[in-house]
Amino acid sequence: MPLIALLLLFAGPVFQIIFLTLKIKGRIKIAPGVIAVLTFILGIMLSIVSMYLVDLDIHPDPSGFRCGVIPGALLFAGVFIVTVTTPIIELIFFVIKWFKRRNSLAINEMV
Repeated sequence: MPLIALLLLFAGPVFQIIFLTLKIKGRIKIAPGVIAVLTFILGIMLSIVSMYLVDLDIHPDPSGFRCGVIPGALLFAGVFIVTVTTPIIELIFFVIKWFKRRNSLAINEMV
């Protein structure tokens, strides 16, 4: 269960890379900003799901106390990962799109 919870933290950025790759290839018509917002929301939701999965896996001690440090750390890590990777992936997408557009204009000028 903890491995699944850890993988869920990286699902949002992976989906963003997949959708932006499809956008570059022209297979989907969704705006890149919409993709970024959707993956940001997905990443936060999956961080919360990851927190609950780990919380279910923690066994309480005889007094019924459960430590919340690990689920809280997973929530913080997931939000941090999504907050950092979403703009970076979006920036890389715009650089790739800019080079692709620049090269296509240079080829058209040569003809």
